[in-house]
Amino acid sequence: VIVRGAGVAEQATSRLRRSEALRRVATDLASRLDVADVVRDLSDHARVLFGADRVAVILRDAEGRISSPGGTGFSEAFLGAARELERTRAGLRDLPSRRPIALLGPDAPRSSSPVRAAAIQEGVESLLAVPLVDGQALHGVFYLAHNRSHRWREGDLDAAEALAGDAAVAVRSARTFSRMAAWAAQLQSIQRLGARLAGITDVHD
Repeated sequence: VIVRGAGVAEQATSRLRRSEALRRVATDLASRLDVADVVRDLSDHARVLFGADRVAVILRDAEGRISSPGGTGFSEAFLGAARELERTRAGLRDLPSRRPIALLGPDAPRSSSPVRAAAIQEGVESLLAVPLVDGQALHGVFYLAHNRSHRWREGDLDAAEALAGDAAVAVRSARTFSRMAAWAAQLQSIQRLGARLAGITDVHD
């Protein structure tokens, strides 16, 4: 009984530490105003939080453009398969569940996913796909991989889902900031042009 109680207490402490870590990560991601910075920090935090050997981030924008702006450890062959899968999903207007999906590992069902096949071919033993969903908008997906067998517990899936939600909000905010900055720059350019034209008119008068 004592041993069981100690185990429960240790699990509770671990959950509390992870909850606090996720809160700090959410604050860090929210402070980024550039999508590239969000992606870099997402990759770094995901590796530390889940002990992942490889991370890939695949993004889509409102126009359906697909990119793989960051991550570590995956080959271009894997990234190409992941981009193509996301491109297909974008064409179908498919909005997946927020819940992470194990594609490879002890508890993963067998599937014909090209991403799963690409991961196996480069020695991955565990692969988790985590949708980046913000409200009703899908911003992409990130993949967490281990080079060894790894079992994803419910607590891990909960944490990955929470991280993805915070990252999706950060991506949306960074994109909004980028658009606003571009509009502000265009407005300033128009104002400067207007001022020059007004000066030319004054000279002629």
